[in-house]
Amino acid sequence: MTTVRVRRRGDDFDLTAGGHSGDDRVCAAVSMLICALMETLERARPEFDELHVSYGDGRAEISARAGGEAARSRLDHCLDMTLSGCDLLERAFPDRVRLEVA
Repeated sequence: MTTVRVRRRGDDFDLTAGGHSGDDRVCAAVSMLICALMETLERARPEFDELHVSYGDGRAEISARAGGEAARSRLDHCLDMTLSGCDLLERAFPDRVRLEVA
């Protein structure tokens, strides 16, 4: 089971993803969504007060603190796109992907 956990608190957010779904296609799809989020946030790094990105060994961790309204808007948009993709995968493969949003 691949699990994606997201926690949003005001200007802060944390995302962790890990595990293996047992289907390489599903894992690749989740990985691509997470990697695209990481790259988009890295490109906008100067906008954030804090940004931590870690990826490897079947696990991804991202945490960020927006540095103002523009960064919060970018973060919300990027995260919404990523969560939409993860939600689609969870609905299509409920025994392989779990999305937890708090």
